[in-house]
Amino acid sequence: MRKNRDNLTRWTMNRHDIEAFSYEECYKDSTPMHFHTDFYEIYLFRAGDVIYNIHMQQYSLNPGDMLLIPPNVMHWPIIRNSTQPYKRMFLWINEQYLRLMSSSDTDLAACFSAEMYGYVVHLSSQSFNDISFMIDQLIEVNQQQEYGADLRRNALFLLIMLKINDACRNKQGAKAPVPLQSQRIHQVTEYINDHLYDPQLSLDSLADIFYVSKSTLSKSFMHHMGVSLHQYMIKRRMYGAHQMLSSSELPIKVAAQVGYADYSAFYRAFQKEFGYSPKLARKFDPYLEKKDSYK
Repeated sequence: MRKNRDNLTRWTMNRHDIEAFSYEECYKDSTPMHFHTDFYEIYLFRAGDVIYNIHMQQYSLNPGDMLLIPPNVMHWPIIRNSTQPYKRMFLWINEQYLRLMSSSDTDLAACFSAEMYGYVVHLSSQSFNDISFMIDQLIEVNQQQEYGADLRRNALFLLIMLKINDACRNKQGAKAPVPLQSQRIHQVTEYINDHLYDPQLSLDSLADIFYVSKSTLSKSFMHHMGVSLHQYMIKRRMYGAHQMLSSSELPIKVAAQVGYADYSAFYRAFQKEFGYSPKLARKFDPYLEKKDSYK
């Protein structure tokens, strides 16, 4: 089992193909809102008291749930009881590798179609156990350098993806999101989503609009969303900025579009979030350019 030393909120993978993890402890710090720029994530929930946010919707997780998260989809967990073991497994899949391993007749990425299957699927006990067992085997193979390890890795990956796609095609328990418990926070998040790039959007303005003190709003937002209101707005803006920059928009133009009148403030926020400058946030092969990109 992998020790909890890996950064599970990084934007790119360290390998060219797949990475697998298994954990049975809570994070020491809360997991921030994040998304992945170049890989898919499969997450198997085994135990814990967790609400998971995916694409601005919340899901109450039960053992046997599988999360299917495509690239560029914001997600983060809310650990409701940190005294309980938080058991989960991850499989990260590079976009290019997934396309390479698919065929003209079998699209292995089909299970990540949120429109068809949703983001969360509750698996049968047999399917969940089979997939968990194969991911455990994959973790072991990824640590090996012996003859044939690459072929075993590919074979296990294909079996896992075929099993997952079969489960989705057989309509194994697609889960609906749960409504936010606080109507006020629901209204606040809706307002933020509609006015995200307004330069005047702030904790002060939201407190005035919703007739509540800044302290009460901040505490309530953190309780229900698992992230501070300020960080929620910053990360949503940085997410939007990254998408625009990846489409070759000029950084100074993007800064204004996402609500920053001061480019230097935008630059600092972007650099802090991603670890590289806005000019480098474009479509690239991270394995060819990573060395230069992160200087």
